[in-house]
Amino acid sequence: MGEVRFRDTLTPLSVATRAVHAAVYPELDIAISRLSSIAHVMAALIPMYSYDPKKADEPRLLDAEELLRGCFRGRPLQLHFRDGRTAIRNIAVKSADVPQVIAVLSQHEGITPDSTLPAPPRP
Repeated sequence: MGEVRFRDTLTPLSVATRAVHAAVYPELDIAISRLSSIAHVMAALIPMYSYDPKKADEPRLLDAEELLRGCFRGRPLQLHFRDGRTAIRNIAVKSADVPQVIAVLSQHEGITPDSTLPAPPRP
């Protein structure tokens, strides 16, 4: 059995946000705005990485500036920028970090990300 590459420990953001939604808000319908809000919470709590699915390169850690200036939207979730930069399309998180997000959001029972998160920061 070969060595496990870091890339193989990652989960695409669209899959991770749906897993968090299912664990924390099972009674609510899935809405892209809610998944976007969950992605913003995830960005505040755990590292996020960009990757190229067509290349074997290791994923790149997204820095705080990118995460603060970007807004998650679209299907699948992408990080868009108001300053005209190209959106970051392939984003992932470490699979092992997802339970941390579930734990934090579960502590706020009855509160949904739709009603509690501020709007994304503007540049």
